[in-house]
Amino acid sequence: MVYAISAGPLSDPANHALVRECLNEAAIVTVRDRQAYHLLEEIGVRQEMSVTADPAFLLTPEPVPKEALKSEGLEGDAPLVGMSVREPGGAAPDLKEDKYHALLASVADYVVERFGARVVFVPMERAVQDMQHSHAVVARMLRPQHAAVVKGDYSAGQILALMKHFQFALGMRLHFLIFAMKCGVPFVALPYASKVHGLLEQLHIEMPPLALVNEGRLIAYIDRLWDRQRALKAAMRQALPDLTAQARSTHDIAVRFLKGQTAHTDAARAALRA
Repeated sequence: MVYAISAGPLSDPANHALVRECLNEAAIVTVRDRQAYHLLEEIGVRQEMSVTADPAFLLTPEPVPKEALKSEGLEGDAPLVGMSVREPGGAAPDLKEDKYHALLASVADYVVERFGARVVFVPMERAVQDMQHSHAVVARMLRPQHAAVVKGDYSAGQILALMKHFQFALGMRLHFLIFAMKCGVPFVALPYASKVHGLLEQLHIEMPPLALVNEGRLIAYIDRLWDRQRALKAAMRQALPDLTAQARSTHDIAVRFLKGQTAHTDAARAALRA
């Protein structure tokens, strides 16, 4: 079974063939967004596919140490704006490191100056240099004294608990945006891949790929969505139950599949014993 995957970018014909071969051999294929569904159809996946949702929608908050809010800079009167960055790589082949560091540093400075905010960078995947890239963006800010990078090594559930302290969020990582949505925190996405666009489609938010966004355009989006926070929260509340149910449906599909496989195996064993 293929469990709630996304797909892309897939530009190499050799990769098309590998993905097509593997997925057509699977008994069940579930994908977490419509764009992945259409891409896999285009490259020749003929196995029936179901669109569900990311399992992160099923996550629940976990307690964090009492001193965490103070040590991570999540206390004080200034509004807190969370930010998430990621490293260039296979999922983001068009991401130019120097360019996007400069862009996000300028945007972070704008948020500090325009809204009197404190910007907190949340490394979602520490093992792949989210921490280093967060510090690289802060180093290029004009007002780095109003920024912080989350230092602690927290579980996903603890990061979800910390997320509720933000008033607004700017993010590249899909799960950062899902966590913001679960906590009712309005956000501006910085899409680097189809899986991020898939989430935006659910909320009827238009946002061009990060590679096509300049500083002025991104700041205009932030201004507009900052002023529409109430409407964004309402859209998230409306979409969240369906997405949670879709995520849970992947579990249900898996359980039915495993029970069917178990029943088949038990019957085969009984026949052998006879």
